[in-house]
Order: sequence, then C-alpha cells, then structure tokens
Amino acid sequence: MEHIRKLPMRALKFFYFVAHYGSMSLAANKLCVTHGAVSKQLKNLETHLGVSLFIRRGRELVLTPAGRRLQHCCQPLFHDLEKTLSQLSWQPDKTLIVSCEPTIAMKWLIPRTADFNKATNIDVVILAAGGVVDFARQNIDVAIRRNDFVWSPSINSYYLVDEEIGAVQSPQASQVSRGSHLIRLHTHSRADAWQDWLALRDISPVVSDDVIDDPRAGLEEMYFEHFYLSIQAAIAGLGQAIASRLMVQDDLATGLLTAPQGFAKDGSAYYLLSESPIANHEKKQVFLYWLKSQMSDNLG
Repeated sequence: MEHIRKLPMRALKFFYFVAHYGSMSLAANKLCVTHGAVSKQLKNLETHLGVSLFIRRGRELVLTPAGRRLQHCCQPLFHDLEKTLSQLSWQPDKTLIVSCEPTIAMKWLIPRTADFNKATNIDVVILAAGGVVDFARQNIDVAIRRNDFVWSPSINSYYLVDEEIGAVQSPQASQVSRGSHLIRLHTHSRADAWQDWLALRDISPVVSDDVIDDPRAGLEEMYFEHFYLSIQAAIAGLGQAIASRLMVQDDLATGLLTAPQGFAKDGSAYYLLSESPIANHEKKQVFLYWLKSQMSDNLG
C-alpha cells in the first residue's frame, strides 16, 4: 500500500497522454508543457515502477508489454474521472474581465451586457479605464480602446469599428434668434474634438435653422472633464457637444439627442486588445464576435 500511495499521479497523467497520442511532442502540446517536462515525468514513472514503458523505434514510440498493461488500466480511469467531473457540474471560469474607455462603457457596453450574458452564459466584469493597457497589473482579460495611442507590438489587436464623430444636441435646444448660437460643450478627455469636427467639415461656415457653426463667430463655450458629462449636458439642453456615434447611439434612438449634421469618420477606430491570441481563448472569441456583430449591426 505504501508503494501505491507514493505513485506519482502527475507522471501517470503524462504517461496516459503520451500513450494516447503516441508522441511526446503531441502530448506536451496538449498538456501545455515542454517536451523535456514530459520526458522527465516518464523517466520518473519508469524509475518508480522499475520497468520500461516505451521503446523507441526510429522516431516512433512503442509501448512495451508493461506499458500496454498500464495504458489499459489508465483508459477507463481517466474516462471515469472526466465523466464524474462533468456530473458534478464542474465548469470552467465563465467570467471575462473587460477594460473599457469610460464613456463607451457607460453609454454603450453596460446597457448590453445583460443580453450578452443571457446569450452566452459569460459574465462580463467591466473596469472603466483608458489609455495604456497592462493586463497583468490591471488583472484584465481584454480591453476596448481607440487607437489614439501606440500600444506594444506584443499586444494582439482586433479591429471593431471605425470612429465616427458628430455634433449632438437636445431636440428642445433652440436659439432665441437666427443670429444666436448654441453653447459649445467641450471635454478635456478629447480636447480637440470640436477642432477635428470642423476640420472634417472643411471648417466652412454653415448657417442652418438648427445651429450656426462659423468657428470665427465667438460662441459661448463650456468645459467638462469627461465625454459622458458633456453628452449629459447636451441632453439637458445646455448646448451642443461633439460625440462619438457609438457613445450616443442609444440616446439618438430614444430621441434624447439629435445629430443635425450627421457623423463623419475621423480616421481612428476601436479595437479589442488581448495579451495573447484570442484563438486560444473561447470566451474572448465569443466576446469579439459579439462586439463586432453589435457594432456593425447598429452603426451600419
């Protein structure tokens, strides 16, 4: 009995994989370890048992009679173990930690996470943050970022949608007279938003029933710390804000905001960032495909 209690179970698992695949390299790949680690465990097991389990014929590994007997014992053992774990409702972690730019998180992602959870059974935990991503320090799985900064070449990035910006205001916003203007609402987190918008429109003075946008007209201005504050100010009728279409999509749909002159692509885009390729992570794949579907369907 003492001999059995000291049986190296890790080595037994490695043996099972090598016997099943007939290759140390394939077994190492499936176990996510090195070839050397597999070889060492097999040697430990053979030393422990005092018998040879494999013989090498050229590049081929062949089970010895003792190896075949041990494999015959291992097959039902590992099969029954997997079945029992399944019956005990063992499930892999279904939580995905997502870092997202604050206004996109608040105005777009959070309202949709309940539907995503119901459709996928994946729980999304959202951390509001922008700029440089440190996956290990911030303990996150993926990040949603606009490419307005340079991230490390080692980071895996996946295109989501082009950025589109436009001037938005409350439907109730009005001018006292044709010669007055809506107050321009600025945000410190994207200080050049108005400048970029006017440049996209070729900075040409435009007079309409909704707003006069001559940049030389000396309009009143208000400043806010974040995009979501300037958007809320526009909803409250305080003036006209420049916003990402993604940020105000729901407010436009419900009629809280209007965009009299539409939206224009500013040359930037949103990406999903991951420390490792998402092909290796089912949860990340599902989240990426869902994001792209939602963004393309709703933004057109």
